[in-house]
Amino acid sequence: MSARAHDLLPRFSQVSPTGLVAKIDQIMRANRNGLNRLLVRYAKAPQRLNWANSFQLLEDWDERLMENLFMPADHLKSVCETPQLRTAYARALPKITTYQTENCQNKDLYALALDLRGAANLTEAQSSALDDYILAARLLGVDLPTKEGRAFRRINDQLTRLTNRFSENLLDATLAWSRPIKDEEALHGLPASIRAQLKRGDQYVLDLHEPCYRAVIRFAAQAKLRQEIYRVYGTRASELGAHSTRYDNTQVMAQILACRCQKAELLGFPTAAHMLMARNMVTTPATIRAFINDLAKRALPKAQQEARDLKAHALKEGGKPMQPWDTAFYAERLRKEQFNFSAEELRAYFPLRKVLQGMFALAKRLFDVRFKAVKEFDPWHPDVRLFAAWRGSERLGFLYCDLYARAHKRSGAWMNENQRRRRRKDGSVQLPVAYLICNFRPPLNGLALLEHAEVLTLFHELGHCLHHLLTRVDCRAVSGIAGVPHDMVELPSQLMENWCWNGAFIKTISAHHRTGAPLPAAKLKGLIAARHFHSALALMRQLEFALFDLCAHTELDTKILQADPHAVLRLHQRISARFNPLPRARFARVPHAFAHIFAGGYAAGYYAYKWAEVMSTDIYAAFERKGLYDAEVARRVRRHIFERGGVGDARQNFKAVLGREPQPDALLKSTGLA
Repeated sequence: MSARAHDLLPRFSQVSPTGLVAKIDQIMRANRNGLNRLLVRYAKAPQRLNWANSFQLLEDWDERLMENLFMPADHLKSVCETPQLRTAYARALPKITTYQTENCQNKDLYALALDLRGAANLTEAQSSALDDYILAARLLGVDLPTKEGRAFRRINDQLTRLTNRFSENLLDATLAWSRPIKDEEALHGLPASIRAQLKRGDQYVLDLHEPCYRAVIRFAAQAKLRQEIYRVYGTRASELGAHSTRYDNTQVMAQILACRCQKAELLGFPTAAHMLMARNMVTTPATIRAFINDLAKRALPKAQQEARDLKAHALKEGGKPMQPWDTAFYAERLRKEQFNFSAEELRAYFPLRKVLQGMFALAKRLFDVRFKAVKEFDPWHPDVRLFAAWRGSERLGFLYCDLYARAHKRSGAWMNENQRRRRRKDGSVQLPVAYLICNFRPPLNGLALLEHAEVLTLFHELGHCLHHLLTRVDCRAVSGIAGVPHDMVELPSQLMENWCWNGAFIKTISAHHRTGAPLPAAKLKGLIAARHFHSALALMRQLEFALFDLCAHTELDTKILQADPHAVLRLHQRISARFNPLPRARFARVPHAFAHIFAGGYAAGYYAYKWAEVMSTDIYAAFERKGLYDAEVARRVRRHIFERGGVGDARQNFKAVLGREPQPDALLKSTGLA
């Protein structure tokens, strides 16, 4: 790899907890001095103001602080945390929050932005970037009087510490539990490949990482074992957890919600949800509540029937009423009975290498982007792979893939960015860098096999990465995934999942890992038919989470939360009783591990998954009508969605693809509700 390519990539081996805070302080001082000089020049000669001598300088300073220093450290904390990094990060994070809030509350910089926004020589991207800053400044209190502005900063700093603590409690609670088992008979029902990965010397060791938990809860024949792991997993980071008060998120959740309420009150919003949705396509909680209730009304009767069928199957096979820890187990057995395959059985036909090849081939065919492996780079773990994205002779950016579960890595799957595409003052272009992170089972004897559900996850996260890498926007604030309304950002990721349900395409990403034989026709037919298996139950679960999130940010005010932190849990239990027709465990503490809204970026925005799915399935329906790889539809999608970043109006960008507003028909069809 050329020296120039090395210069385009983060140096993870150089990210050290030692001195991290001091380096951040040093860069912040330099940036603040630069901003003061800029504002002095602006005050003396406002007529000389332009993008290059103002906000482009701010982008340079942000790149030096964020892309070059803090964002690599933030990433490392999520994928290979150490005690030293945790300590340094906890000291650095409030400094970053204070710095960003200061910039947005700077009234002179705000006035400069308003003046610059009226200039006639701005590009569309520059105008969108300024609009993004102006709205962010208002949401961070630029219009507040001095006293209220200081109070806002204090609340924001506290909120930053609380969300970080929530995430750390959840990780620590996950790592704190393990269960050694010497009698292999206790693991009866678990596939041999899973048992082999759990083997530690002369015993087996269970833990709460996703691959182990999902395997036990779905395949372990011993109900007592399923119950045990279900309880410890479902009570993580709560007062009922294995380490109760040490990692309990009860107070943390209440304080997070209270801080958001206090911020909204200072800014004059009726609720925290109104504040948090101010940058979305939909800005009124009532609209989303109606959207959720309408989908729930359509889905609930079918979900209730699915639940009745599952309970009857469990009673017939197990001889007693189904318990919460039985649902995944009997659902797996019922699916095998109805469609003649099990998810575990199909792993043999989805080797990761084959899936990656097919996934990248789809990106090439749709968007003319080619992924080429990079061999020489600075990884944070031996499992990490790096790819360069190319279109013809143009290098578009870089994609890191870290796909396997391990200790000290956050659970779940996600995409994140390290740096964004932007044009520097010297005319050079900084290329975007994206991370694709999953928690699949580690390879066994060098071979990694995926469930079909994990294939969907991989394609989903690639959609986010393509959104970031294909951008043609040169302004940092609205480049790639930056500046995209939260209820639009899931569109590209959910769009890419749809090909994984097409029989012809599935053949391109599947083959038996030993023989190379294609997925048998009967199994393929069953897999596609099973798309609607318990689809209403799955939809109701997503709607349950979305409504809980919305209600938590509209109904739980500061007074309620301070008087009763358990109000958060009871709210979820009430909503779950309405939306979930399956057996529920009163001890379950779902909110305590709901990192999306308490430690991620989905507060008052979890609905975005279903809102964006309306748009993504609508667009995919156009491919189904015109052709699975139709060049014209793909060109419009790439141009108006993937390349646009946060530029322009999101609704108009969608309309440029289909020529109309989104319609829910395709979503209802894809979930079997049409």
